[in-house]
Amino acid sequence: METKFTRVLWLINQLDTKGFIHTGSAAEELGVSTRTIRRYINEIVEAGFPLYQDNVSKAWKFVDGFTLRMYPLNDEEITFFIISQKISQKLGYPKKKRVLDLIERLAEFHKNDVPILIDFPEVASGTGTKKVYHLITTAIRERRSVDMTYYVRYREEETKRQVDPYGLVLSDGFWYMVGRCHLRDEIRVFALDAIKEIEKSVRSFRCPDDFDLEEFFSLSFGIYTGEKQKVRVQFYQPSAKHILRRKFHRSQKNDIQPDGSVISTFEVFGLEEIKRWLYRWIPDFRVLEPQELVQEIYGELEKLVEKFATSIQ
Repeated sequence: METKFTRVLWLINQLDTKGFIHTGSAAEELGVSTRTIRRYINEIVEAGFPLYQDNVSKAWKFVDGFTLRMYPLNDEEITFFIISQKISQKLGYPKKKRVLDLIERLAEFHKNDVPILIDFPEVASGTGTKKVYHLITTAIRERRSVDMTYYVRYREEETKRQVDPYGLVLSDGFWYMVGRCHLRDEIRVFALDAIKEIEKSVRSFRCPDDFDLEEFFSLSFGIYTGEKQKVRVQFYQPSAKHILRRKFHRSQKNDIQPDGSVISTFEVFGLEEIKRWLYRWIPDFRVLEPQELVQEIYGELEKLVEKFATSIQ
């Protein structure tokens, strides 16, 4: 979907690559009025780009010798474009999208200034997932429900669902749809790569005024939700010092102990994902509460020890 932002970036890119723009042809290309193009040009000039209108051809051009490479960017802006480029590549977005084409070029100009590596997981983006993604984004904009066949992995079965899609979430390399499931009559999370068939319904819906996607996941330790629970974990060195480096969850509260260990308290929805996160700190932690989580981890580690025992000579 075209926006003012993408149109303005396209105009800037045309000025730099083609060398000029005509208000009439630009208006036709972007599907807007010539008056709108003139307004965009004024905003480009106000942003500091040196433009002038040729008296003969009436085309708009950069002043002689100016290129985007010369446009002054501070360190934060350069970093923004480089990170945007790398994330768009990880997401599998086509480079020839209007906004991404310019981001690619600006990032290339400065890629050797400060080399940056983004540790961002590859995104599951097969052909099927991409089609599902675009259908869902359209349904969200049009406020249309979707009818779908969904594969429930833990039960290894397919179910028919009608869902009012409220938003999309990218987590750990996978896309998820969040919406009200008519079958369960509650807001659920659906992995896009588990949707086997999907189509827009004739039924329209209204997203609740008080629904906020970020707030919905505010206490989740990942993408899945559940009952609200208090979790207390004691971390020992050397992992304890890493726990203090940043907040891993918005509810996290740390209490440094005399022996150098750290007791962290969390308020989370569901235990599954905080349990998986805790495994990265093996063997430098123990769960203090809830007992349910203590028993789950103990049972799983017992099974793991059994598997390792057969490998020890």
